Amino acid sequence: MKYDKLPLQYKFDQLEPYINSETVCIHYTKHLQGYVDKLNKALEGYEQFTNGKTLEEILFNIEKTPIEIRKDIIRQGGGVANHNLYFSILGSKPKKYPTGQLLNEINRRFGDFSALKEELSLYNKIK
Repeated sequence: MKYDKLPLQYKFDQLEPYINSETVCIHYTKHLQGYVDKLNKALEGYEQFTNGKTLEEILFNIEKTPIEIRKDIIRQGGGVANHNLYFSILGSKPKKYPTGQLLNEINRRFGDFSALKEELSLYNKIK
């Protein structure tokens, strides 16, 4: 099984002015692609340990992989997983406030979003 980067849900320039298109392009096409290529290279000949498994399943059960490729899986697979997560949570229309289940949990735990921000501000002052 070959692993790959997730397709972007936006164009490189759609994160501006927060992240410029060159930065998005370099991180997606060079850095992330490099992790993908090195991960797949490290897994060549070890398909029996990866067939039918997601990258997250492999990383979560890393002790079940051969010791000789374990560091490469952690480094390269971790790079793929982290970058895929990073790119998946970015969007061209950022929300200013949480919604849905996250907002419900914030309201349940803190009362409302303003109270959460206040508590975080207090926590930062204590540190």
